[in-house]
Amino acid sequence: MLQLTEVVKQIEAEIQTTQCQESATATILSIPAFDDIDVKQHQTIITDLEKERQRLEESNDLVKELKSRLTEVEQQEETLTSEYDQSQQEQGRLKLEIQNVQHMLESARLNLDDLKSRGIYESHAGSFASIETELGKRPLTINDFDERMLVWKRELQQNIRKLKEPIERLVDRLIEAMSRYLREFTEEADDLVARPEALESFLGRLEQIQEDDLPRYESRFKSRLNDQISKEIGVFNTLLLQEQQQIKSRINQLNKALKSVDYSSGTFMQLNAQPLKDKEIAQFRKLISECMDGSLEHTEAAYEQRYARIVKLVKQLSDKEKKTWKSKVLDVRNWYNFTAEEIVRETGAIRSSYSGSSGQSGGEKAKLAFTILVAALAYQFDIDPAKMSPGRFHFVVIDEMFSKVDDQNAEYALRLFQQFGLQLLIVAPLDAKAASHGAFRR
Repeated sequence: MLQLTEVVKQIEAEIQTTQCQESATATILSIPAFDDIDVKQHQTIITDLEKERQRLEESNDLVKELKSRLTEVEQQEETLTSEYDQSQQEQGRLKLEIQNVQHMLESARLNLDDLKSRGIYESHAGSFASIETELGKRPLTINDFDERMLVWKRELQQNIRKLKEPIERLVDRLIEAMSRYLREFTEEADDLVARPEALESFLGRLEQIQEDDLPRYESRFKSRLNDQISKEIGVFNTLLLQEQQQIKSRINQLNKALKSVDYSSGTFMQLNAQPLKDKEIAQFRKLISECMDGSLEHTEAAYEQRYARIVKLVKQLSDKEKKTWKSKVLDVRNWYNFTAEEIVRETGAIRSSYSGSSGQSGGEKAKLAFTILVAALAYQFDIDPAKMSPGRFHFVVIDEMFSKVDDQNAEYALRLFQQFGLQLLIVAPLDAKAASHGAFRR
């Protein structure tokens, strides 16, 4: 069966080939002459005809001119076509620009109508001439409209900032001055506030003071400055001087009692108060002196100088941040440097001077400490050993006073307590040193 199929396919292929040959043979038989299919002969004829046409064109001026004009026309046509295309593109671009400008104009018109309806347009009318001058320095075009508007706004904002800076500084100074006035005159705070918009109120208050109150206040100020304040400064200074004198007086009282007790064989102890060389204390005392200086002068310059000095003194004493300084300068005891001197009884010469306990043995330190302790207690109780009255009670309690003190120094301490009229209670286990002396009398 397969063999028959292959045979059929082979026969069909032979039939197809035979049909193609038959068709080609029919086509050949339909050509009556060989010249009809002689390609070379026809190519030769075409070449000869082209040569004849070229010869005729070259020999005929009219043909040359027509050909030249044809070339020019073709070139003109090409140029015009290109120009037409460019014109079409430019026309499209211009139409788009016109549409954009129309939109911008419409938007600007709506914006102007809105500004006019709100009354903003008229408020800026005074700036139109300067804006027109600024923008007229160079012709304004659609292409640079937005850019020039932004540049103009930026420059304008920079100029505004430059103009506002001194105004802002002035406003800050104005607010500070207002606040300072309200701090000094608190009764005005109910009617005035430290704000720029309240300037008219402050100016009105100033005018009122200048016209109505200032003469009265000036008279009152001068009166208080010369009479009351100056007297108060004088009283203040007198109190400080009294404190000085009291310190000296008490030191003298203590020295009289210390002189009656032998510190060591043939010597006694004396306290000495020397003025302390301290810059802050010296400046404080100088300022008080300056506040009273020229208090009898009645000139405007004297008033101003004295007032400025008193204000400076009051501000320093009122400054809450200067508590340490205030405690230092107002406590007259800080004005002195206290020392203890051991005096030879026969000659009055100074054997030793103590401003501290450095360089001394344990016993010497204890002895000096007893002296300073008893003197300090007597100073605190305001005891005058020479004028003690019966019945006064000055009770002192000390813990383990003689636990590490030799008998001689312990006896010295007890005599000091007795000499200054101090009643002593020693809190300690039974101590032979204290018990050996018993309870002492005033």
